[in-house]
Amino acid sequence: MGEQRINPTNTNVGGWEKSELRGRLNSGDLWALLPTELTAKIKSVNIMTDNKGGNYIAQATATPDKVFILSVTEVWGGESVWSQGYQYELYTAKGVSSSNYGSLTHAGYWWS
Repeated sequence: MGEQRINPTNTNVGGWEKSELRGRLNSGDLWALLPTELTAKIKSVNIMTDNKGGNYIAQATATPDKVFILSVTEVWGGESVWSQGYQYELYTAKGVSSSNYGSLTHAGYWWS
């Protein structure tokens, strides 16, 4: 899949809900790359993201998605202005944090 953009302006304007990448992952060309055996088993879940702007969890709204990008908090944990969800157990068990992210990601901008 390689590097993908969130939207044509490479910003988070419109949030995940209106992002180009969300459409491509859930029903577009990237979804079409997945094997039928896998897509038949994928279930939609509601993801809480800031789709209104302001970067506050109080602004979060639910979007139903089958494939999604993890939020900063879901990977690194802790509290941040972008707190959307909780750290996944896998990353907690591996000791991943904003100051110790090891080889699971690289320094740079996070999508949200």
